[in-house]
Amino acid sequence: ENVVMIDQSPHQLLQAKKKAALDAVEKLEGDAEDLPFQTDSKDRYVSAGSIEYWPEPQRGICEAYRVLKPGGKACIIGPVHPTFPISRFFADLWMLFPTEQEYID
Repeated sequence: ENVVMIDQSPHQLLQAKKKAALDAVEKLEGDAEDLPFQTDSKDRYVSAGSIEYWPEPQRGICEAYRVLKPGGKACIIGPVHPTFPISRFFADLWMLFPTEQEYID
């Protein structure tokens, strides 16, 4: 089993290094929109809680599929935009929810 974790934040990587459950995981500083892996080199790709911060979400999604081997699986998990008006107002203040069109372009 070879698991690699990437984050742009040195602080977040430092937090991950403190977790015993992640000892066997390789930790790299990197960018979801410019993955440091060869094409067709990974069996799985999982991104949780970061797509809303990617400047170009479609580019990041393309990168995920670029590094996947044929038949590989990708799972990209983003936040659900709140429907309650007050929650939506505050979420929009600090979370960068891409528009549907930004995922397509």
